[in-house]
Amino acid sequence: PPPPVFPSSPHAPPQKLEFLLSAATKNRTNMESLAAIGLATNILTFVDFSWKLLAGARELYQSPSGQTIEDGFINKNISDLQKVTKDLRTNMTGNSEHERIMHGLASQCASLSGELTDLLNGLRRKRVSRWSSVTSQLKRMRKKDQVTNLERRIGEYRSQILVRLTLMMR
Repeated sequence: PPPPVFPSSPHAPPQKLEFLLSAATKNRTNMESLAAIGLATNILTFVDFSWKLLAGARELYQSPSGQTIEDGFINKNISDLQKVTKDLRTNMTGNSEHERIMHGLASQCASLSGELTDLLNGLRRKRVSRWSSVTSQLKRMRKKDQVTNLERRIGEYRSQILVRLTLMMR
């Protein structure tokens, strides 16, 4: 029987050796391309993250209140909602089913509003310094999903309160 043919063997046919070399070169080129795409993606992600961090830190640094414009807007709306829910809780006698449900909704909404207010106050810049602004912005970025979730839940309570008020006015 003939000896086994290996690519490095002197018995290998030249066309098979050329095929193996071209396949290896092609695979290496494809892998290098994928690695370059991965590196470029990582660089863009880092640049995007850095830009958001520094832009937010700059806004916090320049803010006299130590919070972003968006957080100030949310705080203002939450403060108003807390006043409304306080009035609803104190002015409802609880005689009808709608009033009892409204009282419960107002209590839960007030509780969530307080939680969001505490969270936003914890994200304020503590001192007027660049480093404090950067660390506060980093906290804001990490807590963004939590703030968004609380806002969404409060919005749902607000909608339910409006529905109950509409039903009570009939």
